[in-house]
Amino acid sequence: GELEEKWYTVLDTSEGAVILHINSNTGLKETGRVFVSDSDGYKYSQSLVDNVRSPQGECEFDKVVSLQGVYLANIVVPDGPADQSWGKAKEKAAEDVEEEAAGGSEVDQKHGRGFGGKGKAAKAAKEERTIRTVISFDKGGAWRYLKPPKVNSLGKPYDCDGKPAEQCSLHLHGTTSWDFYAPFYSSEAAIGIIMGTGNVGAALRFEPEETSTFLSRDGGLTWLEAHKGAYIYEFGDHGGLLVMADDLKKTTQVSFSWNEGESWFDFTVSKTPFEVDNIITEPNVTATTFIMFGTRDEGVGVIYYMKFDSLKFPACNGAWAADSVSSDYETWMPSDGASTEKCLLGQQVTYTRRKRTSQCWNGEKFERPVVKKRCSCTKEDFACDIGFTRGVNQQECVYGGSEMMPERLIPPACSGAFSVSAYRKVAGDLCEGGWKPELVEVPCPASGLGGGRARYALVLALAAAGLFCYGRGAGAPGAPGLGDFSAKPRLLEPAGLLRLPLEGAR
Repeated sequence: GELEEKWYTVLDTSEGAVILHINSNTGLKETGRVFVSDSDGYKYSQSLVDNVRSPQGECEFDKVVSLQGVYLANIVVPDGPADQSWGKAKEKAAEDVEEEAAGGSEVDQKHGRGFGGKGKAAKAAKEERTIRTVISFDKGGAWRYLKPPKVNSLGKPYDCDGKPAEQCSLHLHGTTSWDFYAPFYSSEAAIGIIMGTGNVGAALRFEPEETSTFLSRDGGLTWLEAHKGAYIYEFGDHGGLLVMADDLKKTTQVSFSWNEGESWFDFTVSKTPFEVDNIITEPNVTATTFIMFGTRDEGVGVIYYMKFDSLKFPACNGAWAADSVSSDYETWMPSDGASTEKCLLGQQVTYTRRKRTSQCWNGEKFERPVVKKRCSCTKEDFACDIGFTRGVNQQECVYGGSEMMPERLIPPACSGAFSVSAYRKVAGDLCEGGWKPELVEVPCPASGLGGGRARYALVLALAAAGLFCYGRGAGAPGAPGLGDFSAKPRLLEPAGLLRLPLEGAR
């Protein structure tokens, strides 16, 4: 049938493709489908279904801004565990959080909250939803669940061995939870580092006692539990310094790590307990100075200026001799865990980063050496072509039926079956040679190409007078020909019309 257009959010344009979130108010409310364009920004294929969004247009879809092609997202699972559904759990969490933290303010666009308190938790929606977190290492070509840590921060094992990912994986809160939990967060200068609050299990939990703070230092491939409980966090020294504080309870302390979460150190900043609203630093997260602000009883505001250079760490040495015994640095190549060459988007990228054991500062003027080389193509360099879909944790692209196939690809006198491509190269992927997809045979439509078929043109409502912007927006410049939205998700409201082909939509 015809796709009823309601709302559109431009999620990203930073890597040679446009990523759109489309909400048509069909099926689950406050969710939408994510589509990724080709390199021309003209043809769109479905990447992800039931992506969480708020009524205001904030989507739980975030780019890991320090790496190319890596994205985190939250999805709704209609048939998830009833006791972990969004409606029941979030309503309970709202009550629990309000008991532990009071005050009122809006959340800023970076990752935390503005000055003056966290604000009361939003009322839960009437429908009940089970939410899970997924990650893509190839710009939405394939999605998988987050690999849980082996043990928690107390050294006790998580009971995930032998269980399928649907029953036991890591789930993190996104932007729609920001009234009471910090969302997943990355920074361009902190290569491969991601932090978030959530839990290990079958689905995302909203109860404070079920929530912990997690950290990845390899772009989301593996994770560790940094601390029990929900914390607010910030990075410094190009990711060499991590700072966090309790996000739900009044505190007198701040925790920091200089070795990417291997160990944490606490220090007291106040004799009087206060509620932390946010921790901030300069935008490039290269300094070792932070500002923490919050509120004491009766709404009295407090601000603390923290200078970690008082630790007297020396400057790191040997960036251009990484991996040598005398160097404070090592090399690291991001990977999705499947590529033996450690390639992402057709490139093997070697970054220089400080060794975890090196007790030194990178310094604000540190320039990170980066070496790139092209890789041979593998299946991981290809997304599903028009008419095909790939579920979470699935490798193969599956034919979605003739209703997802545009008429131009179906022979006029189709009888029996016809051949099409199930895969297309991910936009911006630089791989060469190697694996090439073969054509596959799919059945012809049972009836003609007339009534009942999908409409394969998306009328995209563009805002002529204003755009509503959400998110941090710390991305690379837009690709030539696609414009530059600075990677900021944007909610588009009806004004003018631009027709784009959305092929493969149902």
